[in-house]
Amino acid sequence: MPRLTLFFQLFLCSCTLFATVSCDDPTAANTMKYSEDVCNTAPAFVTEMQSEKGPQDMAPPEESCAPESAFGRQFTLAPPRSGELVLHVASDYTGYYFLTVYGRRGDETFPLSECLTSKAIHEVLHVPTGREKLESLLIEVRYETGRILEANPKDAFISLMAYDGAPKASEEAAKKGYRDDCGDGGTNCYVLSTCDRGMNLEQWARELGLVVTDAAGGERGAIVNACVPEGFSLQTTTPPRNSGGKVKSIERDTTQGEMERNFFIEVEEITPNPGFGELSDKQILEAFPCMEYQPRNGDGDDVIVTIIDSGVDASDLSFRPWDKYAARRSFGRYLPRGGYGYDFVNDDPKPDDELNHGTYVGGALINDYRGKERLTVVHHKIFDGAGRATYFGAIESIYGAIDHKTNILSLSWGITDPNEPVALRCAIEEAMKNEVIVVTSAGNAATDIDRTPQWPAAWTGQRNFPTLFSVGSFWHPNLSKREVSRADYSNFGVQRVSVYGYLAMLVPEYRRKATTMAFGTSISVPLVVSNLAERYRRGSSRTRPEVLNERGSVFFPSWRRDAAGNPIRPHDVEYVPVRCAGKAP
Repeated sequence: MPRLTLFFQLFLCSCTLFATVSCDDPTAANTMKYSEDVCNTAPAFVTEMQSEKGPQDMAPPEESCAPESAFGRQFTLAPPRSGELVLHVASDYTGYYFLTVYGRRGDETFPLSECLTSKAIHEVLHVPTGREKLESLLIEVRYETGRILEANPKDAFISLMAYDGAPKASEEAAKKGYRDDCGDGGTNCYVLSTCDRGMNLEQWARELGLVVTDAAGGERGAIVNACVPEGFSLQTTTPPRNSGGKVKSIERDTTQGEMERNFFIEVEEITPNPGFGELSDKQILEAFPCMEYQPRNGDGDDVIVTIIDSGVDASDLSFRPWDKYAARRSFGRYLPRGGYGYDFVNDDPKPDDELNHGTYVGGALINDYRGKERLTVVHHKIFDGAGRATYFGAIESIYGAIDHKTNILSLSWGITDPNEPVALRCAIEEAMKNEVIVVTSAGNAATDIDRTPQWPAAWTGQRNFPTLFSVGSFWHPNLSKREVSRADYSNFGVQRVSVYGYLAMLVPEYRRKATTMAFGTSISVPLVVSNLAERYRRGSSRTRPEVLNERGSVFFPSWRRDAAGNPIRPHDVEYVPVRCAGKAP
C-alpha cells in the first residue's frame, strides 16, 4: 500500500527561519506580506513564546485588551488595496491570546478592529479599511503568561496569514472540486475523538473555533468531524520545526480528547496476475478447480460480514448475485431490509462501487464461502472513484457496522504511520468489546510491519485486541501443493501478521458479465473471513476463534530482503490453505 502522508508538507516563512519576517530584534515590529491564496501563504509566527517579551518599539495603544503582563509581538502590513483585510489566526497555544488591528497615519495609531480575546485554534477577522487613508497597518498579538505559559510545550506557536480581501482557493484545489488541503494528503478538517462518551466533543470543537459537520460513535467511543473556517489551509499554519507530529492531546474538564487531521486513506491495489512463475489464470484454475466462480449460500441463521471498502457493483452490466446475501431485516440507518449496505461517501443507502476494489473483495468472499449458515454481506462504501477515503469516513463506518450487529469486519486496507491513529484504535476496541471479529490486510509493500507498522494490523496480538487478525499473502510456487511461499509483495511480521491467505481468487468482473482472477492481500483477507464465517459460533468471540489452518514454514529465504533493504528472518506462520489443495505435507 502506498505510504500515507499524515504529516504536513510545509512551504512556510517563519520569523525564526526565513527572511519574510525579520528576527534581528525580537522586540521590534516585523513586516508581514500578503498571502496569494490559501495554498500559497506567507505566514508570520509568534514562536519561542516562553522567551518573548512585550513589544517595545512603540508604546502599546491604550485600547489594547491584553493584560500588562502579557508577552507578544507586533507586525506591520501595507494597507489592503481591496479595502478589506482578512486575517487568519492559527494557534497551537492553549491559553488566551489577544489580537487587535490598528491603522497608522503619520504619528497617529488607532484601532481598526475590536480586540479579539480567544483560545480557539482558528479565528478569522474581517477588518474594513476602505474609508481610511492609511500609511500602514499594525497587528498586535499578545498571549497570557504565568502558569499557562509554563504548561505549554516550548514549540507552541501562533501564526497569522493576511489576505487582501477574501482569500482565493488555489487553482489546483479548484480543479479537483473538493476541500483538500493543497495536495498534502489531508482535508481541511480534524477528527476529534474520545474513548469516553462522557466528553462533549461538539462543545469542544466549538471552543476550538471549528465547525462540526458530522458525528458518530458507539456506547463508549465517539468522533466528530470538525472543519476549519472557509478559506483556511492547514498546510500553511505550522512552523517547520512543528511539523513532525499529527496528534494533539488537549485536556478539558478532567476528560481527555484527541485531535487528529482528517487525512485521506488510499485503497490497496488489487492487481492482475503478477506472473509468479509465469503461471496463467487458466493454470491456477486447473490446479485448484474449487476456485471456479460458483458462489453459494447457506440457509441457517445469519452470519453478518461487513466489508468496509469501495462498495459493490450491483448494476445490470455485471453478475448480480448480491440479492442472495442482502439483509433479511432492517438494522437501522446503515442497513435497511433488502439493502446491500451504505455509502459513506455520498451519505445514501446505495453503496455503488465506482472503483472495482469492493466488488472484487466481496466476490472473493462469496465465491469461497461454503458454510451452512446464511451469509449476509454488508458493503460499507468509504472509497470514492479515485480510490480515496477519509479517516473520519472509515471510522464512522466501523461504528455503523457495530450498530447493525455485524459479526465479522473485513478491512482490506490500512494506515502506515509510526504513530497509532487514536480514533481508529477507539473504534476497533469498541468492536472487540462488542464481540466482533476484525480481519484486516497486512499490506502490499513487502515491508516488515513489526518495524514499520500498518494500522489496524499492528495491534494484532495485543491484550485489547483478542479477535483482530492481520492477513498476508502466500502462494504455491509452480503450483506445487508441497511448497508454500510468501508472495513477494506481501507485508509480514513475526508479531503483527496473524495468518496468511492465498493470494488470488476468481471474482466477478467490474461492470462486465465475466470473471477475472484478482490478486493481493486485499483478496487474501476475504478468504480468511470466509474461513472464520464458516466456523462462527455466537457468544464465542470473546476469545480468539480457531481457523482451519496449517502451521508450517512459509518460504522466507534468508537471502531475501524487504523493501527497506532489511534481511527477512525466516519464521513459521499460520496459513489458510486453498480448500482443494489438501493438507500440507
